[in-house]
Parts: sequence; C-alpha cells; structure tokens
Amino acid sequence: MLKGIPELSYILIFLIILSLVLLLFSPITGSPVTERDFTGFSPGARSLAMGNVGIALPGDPFVSFYNPAAVCFIKNNYLLFDFLDMRRNSLENHSLPEFAGIAIDFISIVNPSGGLTWHPLASMRVEEITTLFSDELQETLSVESKIEYRTDEFYLTLTTLSSEMLGSLAGVPLFGINIKYYKANLAVSEVKKSKTTPVDASSNIDTGNGFGIDLGFAYVKGPFLFGFAVKDIFSKVYWTDYESDRIHTKIGAGFSTFFLERWILSTDLRYDSGLKKTGLYTGVESRFFEKKKEKKKLNIGQSKEDHKPLGGGFLRFGARLDDLKIKEDVVYSLGFGYSLSRFCVDIAFFGDRELIKEKSISSQVSILVIY
Repeated sequence: MLKGIPELSYILIFLIILSLVLLLFSPITGSPVTERDFTGFSPGARSLAMGNVGIALPGDPFVSFYNPAAVCFIKNNYLLFDFLDMRRNSLENHSLPEFAGIAIDFISIVNPSGGLTWHPLASMRVEEITTLFSDELQETLSVESKIEYRTDEFYLTLTTLSSEMLGSLAGVPLFGINIKYYKANLAVSEVKKSKTTPVDASSNIDTGNGFGIDLGFAYVKGPFLFGFAVKDIFSKVYWTDYESDRIHTKIGAGFSTFFLERWILSTDLRYDSGLKKTGLYTGVESRFFEKKKEKKKLNIGQSKEDHKPLGGGFLRFGARLDDLKIKEDVVYSLGFGYSLSRFCVDIAFFGDRELIKEKSISSQVSILVIY
C-alpha cells in the first residue's frame, strides 16, 4: 500500500512536527509590522461560507493554505483567484491593495501534486499626531508619525502523492509541505514641529525577507477525511534595521464526512500559539442541483478515472468561534457556489450575530478555472 516508503517514516515525521511545535512557542517581535499583517486573510469562499474550515475539506483547491496534504484530494489542475470586498466595516482595520474597494487576496496554480501561490497579506498606512513637551525649547511640540508597509507571502506546495497512489487514496497516509517566502517593505517617518516651524525629522526605509514551513497530514477512510496541520514552523522575517519578526506557530486538526448523499459536514479545531487561543470552526455544504449524475457512487479517496467536471449548485452554512473562551464572538457565514464544466464561482457572506444588518456583513468571491 505504501510502496517504497516505510510506515515508520510517517511516525517519525509526526513526532518531529510535535517537537517543533513545542520548541516554537516563544515569539519575538522586532519591526512595527503587526502579527496580523504576516498572516493575511483566509482564502476560499467555499471555506469561509462553511465557517472557515479547511484542514480536511475534500475537493477544495484552496486547502493548500490550511493543510497542504489535503491538496491530494482535488481531481484537476486549477487556476485560482480570490477577492475580498474591503468596503465593509468589519474589515476596516486591515487592508490590501485594492481597486474600487475590491482586493485580490490569493492567486494560485495548483494540482493534486502541489502548486505555486501568491498570497498578498497586507498593505497599510498609519498616521498619528501626538504632542511632546521639549525641555530644551520649553514648549510643546507636535509629533507627526507615519508608518507605511506592505507584506506578501509566496509558497510552493509539495505532496507525497505519487502515480502509484492514483488508483485509490483510501487508507493511504498522505503528507504535504508549503515552503514559504515572505517579502515586506516598510517606511517610517517622524516630524517634530513647534507652533511655527519643524524642529526635527527622521525617516527610515527597510525591506524584510523571511522563510517558513507548513506541514500537513491527511487520511481518508470510507466517507471520512481526517487532517492535521502545523503552520509557520521556523517562519521568520529578517530586517536590516530591526530585530527579526517571528511568526506564531499554529496547529490544527479537522475532519469531514459525507453523512448524506449530497451533504458534507466539516469541522476544524485550531490553536494559535501567539495569541494563546483555541478556535472552533464548523460548516455544512449541500449540492442542490446537478447537471448530470455520476454513474457510480465513490468514497472520498477512490479514483475517478476519466473524471469529467460536472455542473452543479451548492448551498453552504457555517459558524466560527476564534476563541472558545469568548462564546459571544461567534461569526456566522453563508454562501453559495455554481460550477459549470471548467469554471466555478463561489460567494461567501460572513459577519457577527447581527449578520442581517448590512453594516456587519463582509463578502468574499472565489473564481476557479480548470485547465
């Protein structure tokens, strides 16, 4: 079943992952760039509509972000685009390069063996005016501070999927890795002014470069798919004029199941070592329309030789709680998708318990092209 790869090697890899997690729980911060701006937005409208699940979501090419091993369960070559509506109030504290309020947050080329991804993380400009009393001048000065930065993430996804495994993935442990490169640009300036004239000014422009690793595991048995992922192992950004920024390690596990013919249930449990919080994510998906039906019902890991993309519509619902200790901060989501031949569009809407009020709704759109 595992030709050429001893089962012991998988056990050793799993133990190494756990050891690395224990070693990397002491983050340090150097630059003015925040931790959130090295994480970015979660891609995939299908995932967002289902409560932001992804570690064990079958057939979703965006899963490389959540668990690189789960990429093995997609069936085609994909070109992916993901868009965010940045005009909504719920996203006002974070920003991306945008046009008319619409930002692209994910572009990827991916297939069952791996892929290449560009993930824009943040594009921020922060201005602040404070006052300072100068003992030397014996007067109050106005201090104008500006911080402007942009961060991007690029990664290569690789999996242990081989041609010998394509016959059936059921019962085969699968591993995946994201090899990540971070690029950051930062500009900082400060001007001190008296009531009439500038007194002092300083500025600095710096570039950050960083690297990191995500590791993932996936296993399917019957109608169940299980996943485990460790994100941002050794992830660090190095600067010329600042101490390096260590990006927090995150660990998570998830499962999905086809409990009815046209329904999928998926759940993730994830821990953020930097924020010291555990989140729960869950959602359901229902196929409500099919252009044509499969001749044979197949489990998640079974081969679909000469697979032809089917047209169909989907309804999705979900909920996420980023911190189990704050139960009132539940975020609800819903969405729909439609696929036709080699083209698919997914749309997600999400917000807090006042989701029905327009001001609290955010939206995300994914476009998937099979080539």
